[in-house]
Amino acid sequence: MNFEALGVFTPYATFFLAVIIGIIGWLLKWMINGNHRQFAELHQQIRHLGVEIKELEKSRQLDQKYIYE
Repeated sequence: MNFEALGVFTPYATFFLAVIIGIIGWLLKWMINGNHRQFAELHQQIRHLGVEIKELEKSRQLDQKYIYE
């Protein structure tokens, strides 16, 4: 390949590589946001379970109180 052909193909190759890198960057961002969303949902579920456990603990303590009386 001579220098004239290299000069002709370089802009197209650069554009193609820029588009590919942009697509890869978008996919990585999409995957990171998906993981963040899953972790946020998991955190909400853990909070909800914590509230339920506290309520169950209160009722268990009341039951224990009535048993000892």
